[in-house]
Amino acid sequence: MSMTDRIPDGAEALTRERGTLVDIVFRDPAGPWSVCTFRREDNTSFTGTGNFGNAILYEDYILYGKRVPDIDGADFDVSQFTSMPPAKVESLVGYLSVLTGVPRSVTSKAVQHFGESLIPILDQSPDRLVEAGISPQEAQVLGQVWADQRSEQLALAQIDVEGIPPAKLATLQRRLGYAANLSEVLKEDPYLLYVHFEDILFTSALNLAKRFGVTNNTVSAVKGAVVGVLRREAWLGHSYVEGRPLIESVMKMLRLTKDEIKPLIAQAVTDLAMAKVVHASGGQLQLLSLHEAENKLAGLVRKWAALDCKDAEDLVPTEKMATKLLKPLGLENGTAKTFSAGLRSLLGERFALIQCETLSDQMLVIKGLQLFLKAFGADAIYSAYTNEMADEVIRLLDDDSVVVTYSALIGIDPKTGVPSQHGKRPINADVLILAGADSLGIEEMVNVLRAVPDSSRVFLLGAAKDLPAHSIGQPFAELTQAGPARVFQASFWLPPRSPQREASRRIWSGTLKANDETFDPTQAISWLSVPSELLIETLPVVVREFAQQLQVDPLLDIRVVVPAAKGPRGEDMVGPLSAAIAREFTGEEHLVEFHGKGLFKGLPFVVRQSVASTNHPPFSVFTAAEINPERLNAVDRAGNHYLLSLAERLDVFQGAVMTPKLIRGRVYDVVVLVVGEGQQDLINTTLISTLLNSAKTTLLVVGALDGLLTGYSLREPTVARSLLPKRINPDVDQISAP
Repeated sequence: MSMTDRIPDGAEALTRERGTLVDIVFRDPAGPWSVCTFRREDNTSFTGTGNFGNAILYEDYILYGKRVPDIDGADFDVSQFTSMPPAKVESLVGYLSVLTGVPRSVTSKAVQHFGESLIPILDQSPDRLVEAGISPQEAQVLGQVWADQRSEQLALAQIDVEGIPPAKLATLQRRLGYAANLSEVLKEDPYLLYVHFEDILFTSALNLAKRFGVTNNTVSAVKGAVVGVLRREAWLGHSYVEGRPLIESVMKMLRLTKDEIKPLIAQAVTDLAMAKVVHASGGQLQLLSLHEAENKLAGLVRKWAALDCKDAEDLVPTEKMATKLLKPLGLENGTAKTFSAGLRSLLGERFALIQCETLSDQMLVIKGLQLFLKAFGADAIYSAYTNEMADEVIRLLDDDSVVVTYSALIGIDPKTGVPSQHGKRPINADVLILAGADSLGIEEMVNVLRAVPDSSRVFLLGAAKDLPAHSIGQPFAELTQAGPARVFQASFWLPPRSPQREASRRIWSGTLKANDETFDPTQAISWLSVPSELLIETLPVVVREFAQQLQVDPLLDIRVVVPAAKGPRGEDMVGPLSAAIAREFTGEEHLVEFHGKGLFKGLPFVVRQSVASTNHPPFSVFTAAEINPERLNAVDRAGNHYLLSLAERLDVFQGAVMTPKLIRGRVYDVVVLVVGEGQQDLINTTLISTLLNSAKTTLLVVGALDGLLTGYSLREPTVARSLLPKRINPDVDQISAP
């Protein structure tokens, strides 16, 4: 963290040491003076003497002082120091035991189960401690002692920062070390909270800086802006930023000139790197969490790709048996043979990606796998990132099949967002089949592969050419192109002709044409030319008629998409269309601001975080049953009610009308793409393909069709910047998107 690795005032002439406190040799009973033993990272030790206060074993220390006498091996006389919780997970056992007084046997179980996520669990969900196998009484003691210790330390810190959640201050205090005066630290570096906590707003950091008189032309402000740019790029799907665009973005954010930012940017990046917030290499800057996630995913994929089925259960039917098993699908003989051959080859792998052109292709592969696996009595789990895709798989399979969302699959805690697979594998199945795997980001794919036992098979289905994932990166697409994993093309197995596949072929061959004279919603892609000035009144009619004809819910089963939230002149494209839908279907048109975003009562909305329960992944869609500026009664697709409030840090978005990022990995009966005048150039192959793979009945393109398909295949595709291919295969050149 920034203040621990920074040389304190007056310490420039002192020697710096870093180590873990492993023994308190002597403590003066009349004061804070102690003789302590510290262990360095290379396992060598040294003795430090000084006023260490209430020293806690196994904390990490950064010490400034002099050797007395000035020779190797002499005692290190400490003048200044900072301390923090141990960076190594294995050290948490002793640290928590000493800090709380709870036996090591108890803290050991908690650490083994939750790993480095234990502290967030202690802070926010201590009731979950029983999941580690400790008794309710032990969990209560550990949680209560931790809360008391935290309160005591906060009081000692003399914090004078209004409006900041105590849990955040407590965590920051631990990271800085309890010897640090948090009030003074934040007065000097008011962007520190924003840098270390993703759910602190940049505007909050700005306001804190104004309060303390810290201007934009400071290292603190530049550090905050650098992190802000990286988080914004991560929201857009990019895992890294190049040096020049980073500097230009920071200058724009802080309104600084080149001369002003030049002496600040290098120090800001250095401080952030030392604080383990970012990783810099080769002129590319990443959030450290993304750098580590890409490395973890590369390692996991290599491990899974190297596994074979030699010691795994035999799940491959004979050719004759396979053909019989596929009879319920009603396929022609030739197709049944190629399909059974493809599935038999797939089941001979431990880890594979199946690239599917269309949604119907994915569903047919899943149904075929289910018929095979059921015949063998294999335990299979079917999963999807979104509730909508999971619901579609549930409708496809029988009642005996286990279908869960990504969030339930890995056990995300709705309060902390922490996966529960630390220390154990929550998935217990012979096979994991994940539909819409192209909607998984890098971190989500890491969580999935970490949660699967090594004895399982893992099959990921998706459309590799579509838009970036909900979160960060396009790992499915990148693994199909540069990864060591086996990749299958489902189109080689399946019927050669289908309306959806024919539409997909025309999309990617650049031969797609819009017939604006004949409106034919029986086609996979249909077209309706409407002048821009009539879109608002036409859209509700279109949605209503589709809902009546298909007998589906107009707000849950039909989704309207705009290519961008803003029009060519900066006008809002989402709000007016959402208001028109609200007037038509709920009678409500009053916009209510909740968490800084305008929502409509009765209309769907999206929550970026994982909330409500383990059944709801991040980016889940709810309906706003009741809403006011402070509270929102959210209803999920199953009709369950959840109360959301301002006390929770949430990012919410309107859901009746979505932007392309939010539609990713979902399934609806009808998808309506609304194109306003001047937005034609935003339509490209990846957008149309994604929407086609989201619609069961038809993708309707409505609005300004003139020129929309002229050169659409040549328009810049939406590609996320990622270093994952380089980490998987270092010999492959990484081509960065601009």
